Amino acid sequence: MKTILFWLCVICTLFAVISCTNKGNSNGKTTIGIISIVEHPFLEQAREGFQNTFKEKGYIEGKTVEYDYRNAYGKMENASTIASAFVGKKVDLIYGIATPTTQAVKEKTTTIPIVFAAVTDPVGAKLVQSLEKPGGNVTGVSDMIPVRYQLEVIKKLLPNLKKLGVPYNAGESNSVSLITEMRKQAPGLGIELVEATASSSADVSQAVTSLAQKADAIYMPTDNTMGAAVTVISDICMKFKKPFFSSENDTIKKDGALAALSVDHYKLGQKAALMAIRILKDKAKAADMPVERLGEYDLEVNMRVAKKLGLNIPEKALTGAKLIQ
Repeated sequence: MKTILFWLCVICTLFAVISCTNKGNSNGKTTIGIISIVEHPFLEQAREGFQNTFKEKGYIEGKTVEYDYRNAYGKMENASTIASAFVGKKVDLIYGIATPTTQAVKEKTTTIPIVFAAVTDPVGAKLVQSLEKPGGNVTGVSDMIPVRYQLEVIKKLLPNLKKLGVPYNAGESNSVSLITEMRKQAPGLGIELVEATASSSADVSQAVTSLAQKADAIYMPTDNTMGAAVTVISDICMKFKKPFFSSENDTIKKDGALAALSVDHYKLGQKAALMAIRILKDKAKAADMPVERLGEYDLEVNMRVAKKLGLNIPEKALTGAKLIQ
């Protein structure tokens, strides 16, 4: 009888170990849930950078790693449903692209590690306790460009700028954080902020048209709602002959924006992947992994747009910028 009990214990122990090892996938693959808030080139680049880095590090899709990619299409109810699905599936890790979707998955789990990218203010969004020590199951890579630096660049390009129009979605915590900081920094540079909010892409046209009639120039922050309607914004700015400053370099290539100060979202994805691999392979804890930033920013200026708007940009303001002639 003792022998039978012994072997029963051994079998149960082995079964438990196997179950824990293969959580989320009976085939033994690493399973990663990927969630994005909207379809957008920048966010897609963040996904490509993430998955390509896994491939470069030896993870073979379909053999050693399985991705479950889902898009919320701008709706938080979709994001919540997707988050629940990932938790139910017991994925090994969740990659959250943008602030709203990362918030959605954080609400659903405190145990599955979450790595994010394209989040501007993770502390303000209550994703982490601090940048240095996140303290929970969430960490990642922020796309924050220092606000004062952004305003200084705009002021150098347009020395006579007095009023800067800023459209944003007041429902996006990252946008609110940016605007709050801009309110602090703008007066010291002789800039008056003129704000307008839009809760959906359908509201953007009215908000930006209002701003174009009041401000000297328009600045689009890293806001998902504005990003989804960036063509609308650029068209209105061109109609009213107002310089448009974008956070997306794709806009400038289409002659929509005068200038774009941005981060490379593909590189954001690469950094996020390396953090995720440390968690999956080296058993690092998200709680102890500081939030990272790229620390490098790309300034592009479209000289064709400057000519259309009749602007004479100071030569010193163009130092280090990529010029589109």
